[in-house]
Amino acid sequence: MGRIRTIRAVVLVTIAVTIPLSICQLRVTDTPAGDASALASAAQRDIRAHFAIGVNTAHAEPQRLAIVNLARGEQQRAGATLAARLRRTLTRRAQVAPLPAGNLSRALEDAATGSDTSAADLRAAGEALNRARENLAQFDYTSALRELDAAEQRLLAAWPSPASARLLADAAFERGRIAMRQRSQQRARRAFLHSHRLDPERSLDPERYLPEEVQTFAEVASEHAAMEPSVELVVTGLLDGAAVYIDGSLAGHTPLRAQVAPGPHYVAGTFAERALGGQRIDADGGSAEIKLYFGTVTVDERARHWRRARLDELDDAAAEGGYGGLAAAELPERQQRQRVIALGNELIGFSGADAALLIADDAEGALRVAVYLPAEQRVSEFAASDAESVRQLLDTYLGSARDVQRPTLSFPGPSVPERDGPPWYRRPVYQALLNVGIVLSAAVIFNYAVLDRPNSVGGTCCTLGATRNPRAFGFSF
Repeated sequence: MGRIRTIRAVVLVTIAVTIPLSICQLRVTDTPAGDASALASAAQRDIRAHFAIGVNTAHAEPQRLAIVNLARGEQQRAGATLAARLRRTLTRRAQVAPLPAGNLSRALEDAATGSDTSAADLRAAGEALNRARENLAQFDYTSALRELDAAEQRLLAAWPSPASARLLADAAFERGRIAMRQRSQQRARRAFLHSHRLDPERSLDPERYLPEEVQTFAEVASEHAAMEPSVELVVTGLLDGAAVYIDGSLAGHTPLRAQVAPGPHYVAGTFAERALGGQRIDADGGSAEIKLYFGTVTVDERARHWRRARLDELDDAAAEGGYGGLAAAELPERQQRQRVIALGNELIGFSGADAALLIADDAEGALRVAVYLPAEQRVSEFAASDAESVRQLLDTYLGSARDVQRPTLSFPGPSVPERDGPPWYRRPVYQALLNVGIVLSAAVIFNYAVLDRPNSVGGTCCTLGATRNPRAFGFSF
């Protein structure tokens, strides 16, 4: 009887657990067919419409806005401050976000730092020159030339500047003095010629230098004045627009063709805020070709170079046209808008942004702001940089961050398809009934097949003395 009671208890517990679980499943998951697909479609539409103010877009992420500071001169720092304030304002908006803070955003927004003077390289080169002069005074020409080579390498790696050009002129002059001591007039004259090209104002003190050094240097300077630029110098590079310096002076940008006088020259290049290195050439033939080595150019270096070139263009245009800055009233409105579109497209092209915000100065030096939206080819008027004007401009062209009324818009592209509901046997109500039916069927089979088996013990009819009773489990079948 113990085994029978145990089996009965197991079956009763199974029934008691299965029926409530089936009812719970029915109540929780009984959703009309197709509602899940409808909810997904509604969610997708809601996300798509989230940034449907100002700029038409088909993706859910906030659109990226590139801010560029094109203010000139002393207004650079004020433009950087305004860019930082705009960045904080845009960060609080749900529909649009500025470019992530990093090297790219700093290259576009911060005040220009100017040319890199490479102070460490200049200092090291000056120390090497002093050691070379000491070795020369002791007639140690080998050590002096070694120090001059070291100084020259440091100077060629530095940013081209008047200071580096003067130090290169010093190094070339000391080479000429060594050549004079070694009785090599040809090498001495070439070195003096190069020194004069780098520092045309140099003159020798007769009380400090030997008479033959003073005389030879003066002769070379006179010969240089009579030289014609008969050699074509071609300078190219991986990227166009790199600044090219010949003998310390800016000669143009790559690709460059320049006419130079025969003899030795130093050629160096810069790109953005990187010195590309220089090299010494001997332009003795009819032409000479140099290729600048860039190495790896990062996107922030491209941005810095682009911004510097645009500022140079604005300065040139202001000098020629008589108006100051991109936002000047003297610039015709149509030409102004075309210029903003061109700058905005260039900026968006290399930054990966979706829209552009330009900070510029007008003829009076006041800062102004304009927005360009390429998706709709919309260009705002330049607005004053005061808080109220900027707020109205952002609300008009980029949408308000608060109380956004999301309009019902249609977007191109496939929507989420409506799918048919599940088959009838997968619906919760039928699954619940099926569970109950399986348990009850198992109980019936157990009652008639197991308990009604004939007993070999006389006087009884059921296993272990159980009576032949259809209500053995308390069920009536």
